[in-house]
Amino acid sequence: MIFPANFPVIYKDELILKKPLITHFKDIFEIFSNEEVVMYDIFPKMANYDQAKRYIERYEKEFAEKEEITWIIHDRNSEESVGVCCLGDFDFDSQRCEIGYDIKRRFWNQGYATKTIKAITEYAFKELGLNRVEAFISPENKASIRVLEKCGYSYEGLLRQRDLIKGKLEDAYVMALLKDDSKKSLLR
Repeated sequence: MIFPANFPVIYKDELILKKPLITHFKDIFEIFSNEEVVMYDIFPKMANYDQAKRYIERYEKEFAEKEEITWIIHDRNSEESVGVCCLGDFDFDSQRCEIGYDIKRRFWNQGYATKTIKAITEYAFKELGLNRVEAFISPENKASIRVLEKCGYSYEGLLRQRDLIKGKLEDAYVMALLKDDSKKSLLR
């Protein structure tokens, strides 16, 4: 695996995935202060702008420490940010990582999650040299499961009481896409 020395910018279709800057704090707040958006995330909904700024600082630190790459997702046509996505939990020896994404509520059901997942999965395989990208999804998060399936990810099993979500241990589905399997699924 080759972790990028400089923060990568991804151009894919009408999306631009770029480094979150402190000036994006209102966008980060809009994403993570929405109860519906964070329903299946491990953290509670965001309460104020200071928290959003701390998230952005954490994203920068995680990139510097080669732990995670978090992008803010922009629509090239409207120039508006629509969400965030990430690749993280890298296992360099096994050539794998985990994918994550959150889309602003007002942009749900417009194809942004699908296009974003395809873009960062392709980046993981082509640019980082990974062989496997994994997602851990709440079994109740039907929309996210459908989007991952649409992008070629396969259901691999149930991990019982894997994540502490809002104070309760919850199950997670593991879904994954292998580099060899991605050639046809990422083209759809």
